[in-house]
Amino acid sequence: MGVRGLLGYVERDCPGAFYEVDLRKQAKAARAKGIEPVIIVDLYNVVRHIYADLDWISGGQFRQYVDHMGQFLDAFYSAGIRLVIVGDGTTQQDKRDVWVKRRYEAVEKDVYPVYNALKQGCYPCSKEMKMPNVQSKLVLRYVFNHEVTTSLREADDEIALLARKHKALGILANDSDYLIYQTGVPMLSIKHLNWETLRTMCYDNCMLARRLGIAVNQLPIFAILAGNDVIDREKLAGFCSNLKITNFNVRFNFPAICNYIAIHLPGPGDNSQILRCVEYIAGSILHNPSYQPIIENALKGYFLDFPEVQYSTSPDEHWSKILNIFRDGYTSSYSPNQYPILIGRPYDSSTVLEDFRESHSIPPNCLLWESTRQRTYGILLKEKPGACVDGQFVISVEEWCMSGIGSLDEANLVVPMAPPHHPGLLYLHTERTPQAQTERWKLFAWAVDPRLDHTKLTGLEPAAVCLVSNLYKLQHERERPVLSNWEVRAFIVQFFLLKTLSEADMNHQRLVTPSPRGAQLANLYARSHVFHINYAVGGAIPMDQTMSLYQLDGQLFQRVYNRGDVTAVQLYKEFHGYQVESGVSQTTIQGLVDDIYHRIE
Repeated sequence: MGVRGLLGYVERDCPGAFYEVDLRKQAKAARAKGIEPVIIVDLYNVVRHIYADLDWISGGQFRQYVDHMGQFLDAFYSAGIRLVIVGDGTTQQDKRDVWVKRRYEAVEKDVYPVYNALKQGCYPCSKEMKMPNVQSKLVLRYVFNHEVTTSLREADDEIALLARKHKALGILANDSDYLIYQTGVPMLSIKHLNWETLRTMCYDNCMLARRLGIAVNQLPIFAILAGNDVIDREKLAGFCSNLKITNFNVRFNFPAICNYIAIHLPGPGDNSQILRCVEYIAGSILHNPSYQPIIENALKGYFLDFPEVQYSTSPDEHWSKILNIFRDGYTSSYSPNQYPILIGRPYDSSTVLEDFRESHSIPPNCLLWESTRQRTYGILLKEKPGACVDGQFVISVEEWCMSGIGSLDEANLVVPMAPPHHPGLLYLHTERTPQAQTERWKLFAWAVDPRLDHTKLTGLEPAAVCLVSNLYKLQHERERPVLSNWEVRAFIVQFFLLKTLSEADMNHQRLVTPSPRGAQLANLYARSHVFHINYAVGGAIPMDQTMSLYQLDGQLFQRVYNRGDVTAVQLYKEFHGYQVESGVSQTTIQGLVDDIYHRIE
């Protein structure tokens, strides 16, 4: 996110720092010079723009999102522009406090108002949507075979390094930090991008610095003193008071901060001169010398002076081979974020569209899948040298998982649970024999729930395996089932209806306002942990089939759900007005629904 309010300030108050560019013309000019036109894409930022006006409350419209993604990629392909797309990496410890604060703020400001509106029977009109779990990295990798990079660094840091390395045309994003990084590359606005013309607006940090009266390489100091992802504005209250800043209005306060920089801090010079002011900022401005290493790391980051990423190695040859497999899957974005867990990094899960006030009836996602994560850690870490003593785990995994206000006040340390039988990760990920597949099924089912018989999953089409796993979890994780019988059947009927509807059918759905419970159940379903289980055990089913794209359409589900306790055949007849491409007939729908239903009992 960077410096709050900075992008708006540039747009409104910095003539010459915000102007239109034609990316087709820029690409053509680059090729004329023998330079490959490259744009670095912050995937987290652009997903909202690509998702656009699709329904984001009802659970997600995944088919339509994939269609949008295809149009987005084709626009750049046709212009001969290479997109280097970077997905989220890991949250750095220096930014954890701000990360936690913003997760809590999102619940109060963005999530609860949505459910308050739904309880009044109104479709929410929120400016800040909480994105469904659209699985963008998987869509790019498995649907479009497009390269996506994931780093052990913060995604912002990796993007800045890649922008400088490729001498990119720009960074396509919506994050003010890219105006602060000393990349020499402008930020291109995803908000203003026209896919047809490939025109957008450019943020020019040289003109921004000139407008503020400081040098470009003093912008990192400005970011620290204005408040960023490392130094929150609350820590700057005393400094702002000294500047007579009582109400943070960026139009007046940004120039005031820069005027202070010009008077009291080192003038423009080389970067080492800028870094020498760290002690002064920590001690004399923030009055807390303990902030000095945090500020120093933040400033070095803005100057792209990062420590080299040390991908973990092990003197244990067997474990080293395992690390290589998981590292390759992680950095190329084919896998979930499991490599960081193998090397001792935390697992975190952010705020999503969940009403934690209803946790008594609908469990938060991270609590529903908590025991599964514990068993998955057991599968992943059982062979790690020193992890187990006498068959018992002596290590833990640090988790930061949002389950309501207060849940992120401190980390949760989870001790992995050892599986009853483990043939080894190398065996699971390399052997493709029938016996190896049986071992994968057994571990897969155990990770979902030790009571789940793996034979209930075998013989199903891959997407239906996910359906059964998710519904079994909902019905058996707690003392009481989360879903009533008719709600279970609603999920199953929606699954089979989705297979019969064409793209035109999906695009012409009438928007319905979901009930609060219907919205929360669909969003809970869409954040399944099955993808993580499947990768851990070496792929019991094809990885792409774990995607919500093949299991759920939020709006379709809400239409089925709003019909209440109606038989599968009746529901199918009501939706049969659509043009059916292929798949399920009325005479078989009830049998298919019953088969799935009995597998989760």
